Amino acid sequence: MLKTGRLDLISEVERFAAARPIVLKEDLSQVSFSLETENPAEHLARLRLSGLAAGEYELSAGSRRVTTVSLSHGQEALVELPMASGAARADFTITKKSGSRSPDLPSPRTNR
Repeated sequence: MLKTGRLDLISEVERFAAARPIVLKEDLSQVSFSLETENPAEHLARLRLSGLAAGEYELSAGSRRVTTVSLSHGQEALVELPMASGAARADFTITKKSGSRSPDLPSPRTNR
């Protein structure tokens, strides 16, 4: 159970590896997971990500940085993660960049 909020990770096609846990730091500053695929060709796995605090996050495949994503409060991000040719599984980490601003307040709403 998360004490600091809610995190949604949704893989559009690939699946999370059942034999490997999704590992979260308690403050949600880092999330590690593995994706499995039955597609033997090199391709991009699409992952929908939401629920993390606002700020900049680095996405890594193993020890290689893949991309950086900037999140706003309540925003969903669609990220593409590389799946190598012939690889049935890939490991990924999402890490909040140090010094990245993390406001806890929602964006102002506009009355219509």
